[in-house]
Amino acid sequence: MQISRIGGDEFVILGVVEKEEDKDEILNRLRHKVEISNQRKDKAYKLSLSIGTVFYNPESPCSIEELLQMADKMMYEEKKRKKEAGINNY
Repeated sequence: MQISRIGGDEFVILGVVEKEEDKDEILNRLRHKVEISNQRKDKAYKLSLSIGTVFYNPESPCSIEELLQMADKMMYEEKKRKKEAGINNY
């Protein structure tokens, strides 16, 4: 798995999974690590995540730029849903 910062507070995680459903394991581990960090009493802030995921399909190839655009769109849709639901992003 590779993690890269692509600007500001946005990061990309490139993981290799056999099936699209397997991405949930990676996302659950990431969310769990954030929860653990947020439980620390010595921090004056909390972390939050808005995530957009895409799965590369070799039968319908596209560029990395297209994949990033799709993931970015999904991330902003999640942010919008959280805002509408009144869920705080710290």
